Amino acid sequence: MKIKFLAVFAALLLTAAPLIVTNYACAQDITAAPSETPAVSTEAPAAQESSTSEISAAAGATSEAVITSEQVLQKVEDRYVGKTSKAAMKMILKDSSSEEKERTLTIYRRKIDNANLSNFQHFHSPADMMNTTFLINEKDGSQEKFIYLPSFKKTRKIVSKDNNVRYVSSDFSYEDLDNFHAADYICEKLKEEKYENEDVYVIECKKKSPDSQYSKFIFKISKEKELPLVAMLYDKKSGDLTKQIENKNLKKIKNIWTPYEVEMKDLKNSSSTRLTLDKIEYDVELSDDTFTQRNMEK
Repeated sequence: MKIKFLAVFAALLLTAAPLIVTNYACAQDITAAPSETPAVSTEAPAAQESSTSEISAAAGATSEAVITSEQVLQKVEDRYVGKTSKAAMKMILKDSSSEEKERTLTIYRRKIDNANLSNFQHFHSPADMMNTTFLINEKDGSQEKFIYLPSFKKTRKIVSKDNNVRYVSSDFSYEDLDNFHAADYICEKLKEEKYENEDVYVIECKKKSPDSQYSKFIFKISKEKELPLVAMLYDKKSGDLTKQIENKNLKKIKNIWTPYEVEMKDLKNSSSTRLTLDKIEYDVELSDDTFTQRNMEK
């Protein structure tokens, strides 16, 4: 099996993904937890005509309160996504010739708080991917990542030098799967605009860590949903836009905005990877054993 060396709102994605891919996981109604960040009005002055501007709002007769890029990113990190989740998904890989390969997997997620998170991914098909597993455990802000490859019967720890390596030959790198933390970024001033008829915050930032493969990120974050609709990733070496990740087909499930499709485009290689959601359950009971290296090899 060919495994090359895939982290918003997903986590986003997905987080993100994580940010992107960790937003998935419905047994009961959920009320969004109150934000730890003081609420501030973001209504633009009536006389303002530009669709892109710094964000400020009146806070009394004699002073103004300003919401910052860092506060918006913190809202993304703090967004309530359930204590646990279980999601059945498909991963569709498309190469430059538009040939597609499909995989199926289950993603289990647990969030105790912002510094204690776990994510376990288990592939079921095709045959050469069956029982491949991936684990992220973060305890007190310290994160560890592992991958188990059945063909080698071995669990391997993922380290910072693997940041730009493709995760299971997809368009996600291991860095793209990192848990999202607002404090990891240095940001420019906040702007706002319309993206696909939705009000968004636009934030340009870079990671504090020198190990990142990206020179900068541009996030377009939904003001209503408090998650990125799109993230643009720029290559550290060339400075060019190299990847773009989108959260699509968002639906509110048990009061949680959930992307039913996450797409990562590799603009350099003209390839893409889509994660599509078949079924999701929030706040399900998951044992501690779910998020262990022992479970990876079962």
